[in-house]
Amino acid sequence: MKIEGIGRVADEIKSFFRDKDTFIVFGNNIGGKTIILISSTDDVVKKGVNCGKIAGEVGRSLKGGGGGRPNFAQMGFSGIVSIKKISGLVKDKILDVLKDDK
Repeated sequence: MKIEGIGRVADEIKSFFRDKDTFIVFGNNIGGKTIILISSTDDVVKKGVNCGKIAGEVGRSLKGGGGGRPNFAQMGFSGIVSIKKISGLVKDKILDVLKDDK
């Protein structure tokens, strides 16, 4: 699935789970490159989670790039990178933010 389609699926999920603390990570290898999309509902953003910041930090840490808005961001890598590894780093960033929020 192309990134545009993945973004539409994320929007549908966020719409269904509005105000239910939802954070989404989708990944795909397209044309020899890894693409990651992260998205969150507004209630998660209010708790301090910023998808754009997370995408930038994780992307740079794995020699890729990333960025976006507080509730939606993308990461891209010039080669194939483990989606499991990326998802783990994203999870760690979110847990750090939520831990600090308490």
